Amino acid sequence: MKKELIFLIILNIILLIWTIAINVFGEGAKAGFMSVLTLDLCVTIAVLIRILIKNK
Repeated sequence: MKKELIFLIILNIILLIWTIAINVFGEGAKAGFMSVLTLDLCVTIAVLIRILIKNK
């Protein structure tokens, strides 16, 4: 379970850095950012579901 939580934290730190980078570089990168955001959201939800199943 700890490994999954660490993975989630790292993933979301990367997402935060990515968001800041998008805001700095402007509109052109926003389409790429949206696909990365969607992917991150899917992975985060999947890992959370795994944690919940393991804890039951």
